[in-house]
Amino acid sequence: MPLIRRPQPKQAASRSFEPSRSRVSSLDRLIFFSDGVHAIAITLLVLPITVPRVAEGDLGRALADNWREYFAYGLSFVVIGFYWLLHHRVFNFIVREDRVLVRLNLLLLACIAFLPFPTAVLGEYGSNWAAVSAYAASIAATGLVWSALWWWASSGRRLIDDTLTDGEIRSRQVDGILTPIVFAASIPVAQIDPGAAEIMWLALIPLGAAVQRYYARDSRG
Repeated sequence: MPLIRRPQPKQAASRSFEPSRSRVSSLDRLIFFSDGVHAIAITLLVLPITVPRVAEGDLGRALADNWREYFAYGLSFVVIGFYWLLHHRVFNFIVREDRVLVRLNLLLLACIAFLPFPTAVLGEYGSNWAAVSAYAASIAATGLVWSALWWWASSGRRLIDDTLTDGEIRSRQVDGILTPIVFAASIPVAQIDPGAAEIMWLALIPLGAAVQRYYARDSRG
């Protein structure tokens, strides 16, 4: 009786399905990890928003009374989203990493991951000067770390693409430093009038747009 041989799997075919670890650089892993931290932090912002426990007839008023929680959520969503977009945009031009960049990026992610806590405090005690000051200090610290990261990468074109112009480098420096300046300046204002400090934060949107238009013209010139 002839022996029946089972077909053996082709080694070449099996190897073709194995992921190539060499294709994922350490810089790619840094970016993937950073994206994950931003995504988790921005998701955690919604957890402190509470569902009112009231009669159905009072639900509308109870939801409206929670407006500070919605304000804190929306503000932090914009802030974290802004820093994620900035991270995404800048790391398109960072082509290599070193030990200092990795540590600064970890410090930045620590600041991002911490933001849901001062957000919850602001939503609960938004009219209190301490809550406003703590939130402003957290955002200012995040912006300062970001500015340090970009300064280290771009100084002397240490880690960035050589095609990036001087005007584009300055524009991204402004992106990073303008936010901590405004939030840090709002801290002493919060001691007197917390509402005025929060208005300063919102004024950052048109101010940032105006500065960016100026540097865009400067870059083209």
